[in-house]
Amino acid sequence: MNEIEVDGKKLKIVTTILHHRSYDEVKFQYDWHKNFVSNPRIYWNLEKLPPQFENMIDNEHIFPINVQDGRKAIDKIFSNSIIYFQTDDPDYYIFFGWDAFIIRKDFEIKSIEYMEKHRIMALFPFLDSKWSAPKHPFVQPMQDLVAKYWALVEGIIFHKKALKYYYESMFHPPFFWHEIRMPTILAQAGFHITANPFLDERFFKHIKDKSLTEKQIKEAIKIESGAIHPVKDYKLLDLVKR
Repeated sequence: MNEIEVDGKKLKIVTTILHHRSYDEVKFQYDWHKNFVSNPRIYWNLEKLPPQFENMIDNEHIFPINVQDGRKAIDKIFSNSIIYFQTDDPDYYIFFGWDAFIIRKDFEIKSIEYMEKHRIMALFPFLDSKWSAPKHPFVQPMQDLVAKYWALVEGIIFHKKALKYYYESMFHPPFFWHEIRMPTILAQAGFHITANPFLDERFFKHIKDKSLTEKQIKEAIKIESGAIHPVKDYKLLDLVKR
């Protein structure tokens, strides 16, 4: 857990990454992010890996979990990680997936300062509105699905009050519903939510089964975007100076 100070107030931050790939990639994620935030935590879902993989872990900040069909059961992932969240009781909880990377050292502090200044309870990488018949990149449009907002279910910064409220409201919908349901539920409950001004939607978005290109990553670095997504090929991160 990291502790920062904003206008004389000490705040506790937990930055977490959900991973499901090889341990080498898990370790790369940890080593990468410890250059940008203090004590990042990795939740390594072992659903498709043999049980003995858990014995490979030699880092107290990598937590093994085993959620079957984790892609569709993000609420169960939250249920597992919330145990650690509640134990530490941080003020803010930052959530990333395996193919998202912070690339600015001040991303965390700038985002939290912004939230404190404007009393924001959840900061999303982007927010699209008026989605009544969504043309989602992963599913067919559904005429009966109505939502106020939609966003990615990662790259999110929660104040603890907003995370607690959403966690208590969860059930087991399909994974992509959270992209609609999460910002909508929070907004309708009266929480102040908005898009993160330190992220650029062009470089933190949906690209099914693809990665940002070298050209896109260079552009994200040039404009000083705080984080990028998706990066499937970790070698592309050589473009970023740590």
